[in-house]
Amino acid sequence: MEAHLAEGFVEFGQSGRCYSRADLLDLEVGHYSAVLPLQDLTLRPLGERHVLLMFESEMNGIRANRSSIGEGTESGWLMEFHQGASISGIS
Repeated sequence: MEAHLAEGFVEFGQSGRCYSRADLLDLEVGHYSAVLPLQDLTLRPLGERHVLLMFESEMNGIRANRSSIGEGTESGWLMEFHQGASISGIS
């Protein structure tokens, strides 16, 4: 993950907690049961080097709307921001 997260990366988790790049890199790697393919995957340009990625995920029975902002660099894509918002129980 170190190679894919920008130095100033920030995430707002489903709980509302704010995570830094260092917070995520310190987490233990776990097993997740994600449902693929991702639903409603949308990519929108935000400028010459930035994109907004939006999708619905389902992991371990929990559905969430997710969004990420990425920057295209010479060495590849870096995630600068990510947010998840739980939608379980919403029809």
